Amino acid sequence: MSNRASHKLASLFFLGCALILAGFVYLLVSSGLAAHAGPGPDTAQARIPDPVIRVEAPGSLVSIQVDQAALIGSSRIVYRGITDHRVHFDHYLLDFNPHYAFKYAVPVDKAKDGFAIGKHRLRVTHAGGNWIHFKLTSPPPLQG
Repeated sequence: MSNRASHKLASLFFLGCALILAGFVYLLVSSGLAAHAGPGPDTAQARIPDPVIRVEAPGSLVSIQVDQAALIGSSRIVYRGITDHRVHFDHYLLDFNPHYAFKYAVPVDKAKDGFAIGKHRLRVTHAGGNWIHFKLTSPPPLQG
C-alpha cells in the first residue's frame, strides 16, 4: 500500500471518529443532563401514589390488588401475591419504622382459617394471583 493511500485511510478514520464524537456531544447537550439524572422533585410529586384502603371496623371486607396497601390502625399491610400455596404480605409498623417491611408468608388454608399479622387478626375469604379479599376479625389497637 502506498504512502498516499494509507494517509487517505487514516484521514477518513479520524474524520469518522470526530463525526461520531461530535454526534454524541450534540445528543448530550440537546437532550440535557437533567433528563438522565433520574427523577427530580417535580417528577416525584407528579407520580400518582398507590391507593391505600383504610380499614377501621372489625368485620370489614377488604379487597386489595397485588402491591396495594391496607391501612389498619398504625400498620400498613401490602399484599404481594401467592407463591407455593402461600399468601405473601409485607407489614409496615408506621409508628416504629415505616420504611422496613416485616415479611409474612401464610399457607392459603391457614389464611382462610384466620391468622395474625402483628396485633391484627385477619381471615382471607378469597385469594387469587392478583386480588385478595380478607376480613379484619379483631379491632385495631387504639392509637395513643
